[in-house]
Amino acid sequence: MKTVAIHRDLFAMQPHVFHLPEGMSLADMAERVKSLPDGWPRHDGDAICINGQPVPRGVWHMVKPKPQAGGVPIEVTFHAPPMGGGGDNKNILGLVASIGLVVLTGAVVSGQLFGGLTGATSAAATTGSRLLGGAIAALGSAALSALAPPPVPEASAPDAPEQPGTAGAEGNPLSPNMPLWRVVGTHRLSLPLVTKPLVYFEGQDEIVEIVGALAGPHTLTEPRMGGASLDDVDGVEYETVTGWAGYTPLTLFNRYGRSDSVRSELIGHTVDQENGRRIEIPPGGELEDALPQRKMMATGQSPDQVWIDLVFPQGLFNQGSEDTEYRVALRARMRLRGEETWVDLPELHYLSSQIGEKRFALHLEWIDGALDDASVSGQYGWVEARINSPGQNIAVGPTTADWDANGYFDAGSGDDYIAAGNRDTTAVRNVILSEHKATIYLDEGTFPKGEYEIDIKRSYAFRDNDYNPATYNVGGGNRDLFGYQGGGAPAIFQTRQGISDKLYLVRCSSVWDQPPAPLGHAALLAIKARNVNLDPVSVLASGLVRDWDGSGWTNWITTSNPASHIRDIYGGTMNAIPVPEEVIDDPGIVNFRAYCPTKGYEVNAIIKDASVAGAAQICAGVAYAKTYQSDVFGVTRDYDRSAEDPVQYFSPRNMANFSWTKGYPKRPDGLRVTFYDKDREYKQRQITHPEGSGLTEQITYDGLVTEAEVRARAQYDLDVLKYRTAFYSWDAPALAIKCRRGSLVGVSTDFLLKWAGSGRITKIEYDGSGDVTAITLDSEPTLLGGDDWDDLDTFADDFDLGRIGKTSGAVLHRAGGTVTTHELDATSDGARLVFAAAVTPNGLEVGDHVIVGDLGNEIRRLVILDMAPRDRLTWTITAVAEAPEIWS
Repeated sequence: MKTVAIHRDLFAMQPHVFHLPEGMSLADMAERVKSLPDGWPRHDGDAICINGQPVPRGVWHMVKPKPQAGGVPIEVTFHAPPMGGGGDNKNILGLVASIGLVVLTGAVVSGQLFGGLTGATSAAATTGSRLLGGAIAALGSAALSALAPPPVPEASAPDAPEQPGTAGAEGNPLSPNMPLWRVVGTHRLSLPLVTKPLVYFEGQDEIVEIVGALAGPHTLTEPRMGGASLDDVDGVEYETVTGWAGYTPLTLFNRYGRSDSVRSELIGHTVDQENGRRIEIPPGGELEDALPQRKMMATGQSPDQVWIDLVFPQGLFNQGSEDTEYRVALRARMRLRGEETWVDLPELHYLSSQIGEKRFALHLEWIDGALDDASVSGQYGWVEARINSPGQNIAVGPTTADWDANGYFDAGSGDDYIAAGNRDTTAVRNVILSEHKATIYLDEGTFPKGEYEIDIKRSYAFRDNDYNPATYNVGGGNRDLFGYQGGGAPAIFQTRQGISDKLYLVRCSSVWDQPPAPLGHAALLAIKARNVNLDPVSVLASGLVRDWDGSGWTNWITTSNPASHIRDIYGGTMNAIPVPEEVIDDPGIVNFRAYCPTKGYEVNAIIKDASVAGAAQICAGVAYAKTYQSDVFGVTRDYDRSAEDPVQYFSPRNMANFSWTKGYPKRPDGLRVTFYDKDREYKQRQITHPEGSGLTEQITYDGLVTEAEVRARAQYDLDVLKYRTAFYSWDAPALAIKCRRGSLVGVSTDFLLKWAGSGRITKIEYDGSGDVTAITLDSEPTLLGGDDWDDLDTFADDFDLGRIGKTSGAVLHRAGGTVTTHELDATSDGARLVFAAAVTPNGLEVGDHVIVGDLGNEIRRLVILDMAPRDRLTWTITAVAEAPEIWS
């Protein structure tokens, strides 16, 4: 393996590539990369970083980066910022990455290097630093310099009987402790499920219940499954709850559960296929391996009910005697997890002679106190429950002990069983049987709720005519229906030849009799489907927010206005810690609310796992704005400021430590944009802008749902890459608070402008009318004017030809806050500035700030990107170009 070193010279577009041996120290790398500046490291600003973290200079000779750490390439960057031009606390990570080195294995031509570092294959463009060199995605650098970052962030057998329908559901179950989603504006989506689908048998039908929820109140309309309206799907019922404050219970159902699929056969006796009765022991096995096997299940934590679904997939019948009725006995038991003692539940009998799938269920239900009752209502299906079954006592043996259910199910006197005709004489209690459901009631005082293990086993099928429930005789004797008879040749009494009795345990569901969703403040969609496999169900959801009514945020409406949703995100009930009302910039947000419709700006997005700041920025980004959290919480817009005057002016007289950095990212030809298209039922769609672009980068926009919106935003992002790749930074005194993020300011410095000067007024001269004719400054700016091509032969050898035709102008920052610009007369000399036309004196005082420069170009117009307090009296300001070309 080898190390590939890559760097890009300042202002160069093509990288240099070096191949270095693996295992070199940082100091060795610096020596081998020959194009570092002479004498590097030259000063404290020169540095080496590993993954953006500076490495102390004293250990450069000791640090030997590995090619990868945990499969992630190690990025080593050499920083050589330009000399001078700044304060003593430069952030080296904010300067131009003039030397870049990437340590990894593999070839550059494979695309791994630039694909990984530029994020060209990512779902969304991101960046982690301000290094605007060749190793950062173009869109990443655009996000850094953007005043409005992009709105970005899972065959039938012949003559077979008709089979019952099945039910199920697909959806997006929320993980535990994950926040509910919220819709801002309007969007079609499949609501995240707040519980897992509850699937169960009800008679011969299969039912599924699901509940989806959104955070806060929403209108939920036009539910669809695929392309069909849910109103037109047979077997489906649904209910919606808007989600106002206070609890609105569901009426369709008001419970939730967890269905654990088992889908395993309850294996009975294994017998010889030709004989039909003789036990067939598997090779290498024992007799117990050929007897009925228990199937284990586990419940959830402290359910109110447990539903066990079973099925005879072909039915329970004799192929040669279809009118003969057969029984299968089931014995279930349970115990709390961690305990050793089992609780035997009553033995239950299922009776049938029918061909075709037979579904039935066993329910365990915890109640407060014993039921003290028992009943059987069907002639088929569940027909008997027993609390005692005598042991086997036939001559061929072997003899077995009696089987007894837990004493809780025994009233003390009466029959040991309950069937359709002995309800008045039975001792069985706490069991209710119907054709398709057996319910066993458990007193919470006797059987405390908890996490239970349950197992169940089956008997062989036996003819109902051979059975006497009073004596438990089968064929004239007490037989062990779960064991065998005959010592030398173990067998069962009832032949299995011709009998269809395969029995499957389908699922075990834990059910809680509690509301399935949060109490209030959640919009709900509850669906109950009978014999329907629910494909993802979508609804058209619109988030309800308080809108401005002229005096307050009180009017509940659905709206796509970004301002209303930003205000709700900041101070609404869905914010766990709402921003205090007094620090929300309500006047600014109200103005933003009025502005958005004039430009057609709308937000329509699904807010998933987003922070308050992230959710608010999605809303702001669609309107080319940026949220801010400073002295107040509000938004700053990016827009065409061509007709506006700067709110503040800066020159060397009121700023210090001016510096600027410019990146040269590889600008893509276009963007591959993924978005949810409203015209295609909010399905994801990809477009390329401009069409036919060559080199493209991928980005995903949230909140924009029309192609026109997306193309406009994509063009903006591309233009930002073109016109805003430079950052301007300076320190200013406390008066900097006159501007804030997003403010248009004027800056005059010889770093940016060839003829720049500034000073403060020391003297004002007036004419007879009281107008100002001239002022004197405390410094002498460079003055223009009076130079013409006709005077070319009189110019000195070092005369700057750029002065020809230029005239000086003066920007007066008056004490009252008004700013005016005036042409200067050619007679101006030194510190004395003579106006070409008299100037009104209003607000002009000695000490006022004056900027002098080329008339019409006295300042560079910049927009504030960031402001940070450096100490109690000074702020550091970062700005980008006004760039009116973006809006043309």
